Amino acid sequence: MSEGTCLLQRDLNRLEEWASQNSMKSNKDKCKVLHLGQNTQRAQYRLESVWLGSSLAEQDLGIQVDNKLNMSQQCIAAATKASWILSCICRGMTGRDRDVTIPLYSSLVRPHLEYCVQFRSPQFKEDADRLERVQRNITKVIKGLKNLPNEERLKELGLFSLEKRRLGERPHHSVPAATSRMATKRTEAHSSQVAMWRGQGEMGTSFTGRGFFSM
Repeated sequence: MSEGTCLLQRDLNRLEEWASQNSMKSNKDKCKVLHLGQNTQRAQYRLESVWLGSSLAEQDLGIQVDNKLNMSQQCIAAATKASWILSCICRGMTGRDRDVTIPLYSSLVRPHLEYCVQFRSPQFKEDADRLERVQRNITKVIKGLKNLPNEERLKELGLFSLEKRRLGERPHHSVPAATSRMATKRTEAHSSQVAMWRGQGEMGTSFTGRGFFSM
């Protein structure tokens, strides 16, 4: 057993002791082990006498991560939700005035396309194109701009492509590239109803718990 595995199992033991001391019951069915990468140890962990199951993908704070750190499914989900909101906006508007449409897009649609993009930035061209397509669709409905090329429509509306925004074209979106590879940190939090705990064991293993404690 590697040192990292021992450390994580020690932390799990401490967590269980803390829960017992505070009269809190852990929900072990909601705790999974996510092994990242192909050549990592498939170590097993336990809480008390219960061995925790493994998972191929987990979702936390609205971001879905699989064992290969592939963000395609997350990009598909973001584009789908943004497109649905965009269609609701278009159906509810009789006109296509830019002074109304663009602020609605910027406040209601684009946040879904850029949510946590520092971590789940598109890895493949098809994923980037899927996100860009949502913005292209909104610029096409603006009165008088439908027949213009996409770049000219963006310039006319004072917008940047999503790719340029991800690369830090605007100052408040400039983020060091290293943040997209930030390692998972161990955190511990609790409340009277719900708590979540995550830890880092051997290289490439993450432990996640959702709705971990109950009074």
